[in-house]
Amino acid sequence: MRNRFLNFALAVLSITVVLDLPNSTLGQSTSRGTVAAVGPIRDWQDASGHHSIKASFMGVIDRSKVALKTAEGKEITIELSRLSNADIYEAVKSDLLKKMDLVSQTAPAPRGSAPRANTRSRNARPANARRAQALFPQAQPAKVRSVTAPVAKPGPTINDSFKERIDQMIATVEDEDSANVFQAILHPKEYKAFSASPRFKDGLKKFEGEKRGRLLSALRSIKYESAQKKPGGKIQFETDSAPISFKNVKGTWYLNN
Repeated sequence: MRNRFLNFALAVLSITVVLDLPNSTLGQSTSRGTVAAVGPIRDWQDASGHHSIKASFMGVIDRSKVALKTAEGKEITIELSRLSNADIYEAVKSDLLKKMDLVSQTAPAPRGSAPRANTRSRNARPANARRAQALFPQAQPAKVRSVTAPVAKPGPTINDSFKERIDQMIATVEDEDSANVFQAILHPKEYKAFSASPRFKDGLKKFEGEKRGRLLSALRSIKYESAQKKPGGKIQFETDSAPISFKNVKGTWYLNN
């Protein structure tokens, strides 16, 4: 598998020979200052994965060696076949893009045409470089999607009358018997239907157990800043015990759980 990958890389480098310029520095000696580094400093790793070096790419020499400049400024050459597959890919891609840029920048203008002003932006790439990236789709920059942050909706306004109603409910649950508690915190129609149902007596007994304590704990732990609007004019709070909700009927708040 590695031999096939290496043969493919050499084939791509062979194709790019036709792009070499007469005075191109590629393929010449890598004595200090002859070839400028064209890539950022990165880790280059050998095929075994045990050795690596931090250096920037300079070019490919004779389709068999990679010229690098170390972080200390020393220029070295490494056999292409000794690199890992990922670094062979990086070397071939960088060399191809570099040659495409050189050809585009030095192409002669047609006879009789006036010199064109350089209107390319600093970050723009010539058409040849775009063709080179077509050979290496993984090298193309990812498209960045703009994300608009959602606008937070304002919560319901909690006024003093609602807080007073909660205090009344707390006092009722603390001091009154079960029947009076249900009558005080439920809407009159709901209490009338509940008191006439067969489950009324059983509901009173259950309320005298842990349910009274749970309701009292929920009412006391209401955090007004956590109010959430619900359909039908209702509001809900997340409390230490359980979620608890209320509804407003003609200006009076009743328990909705």
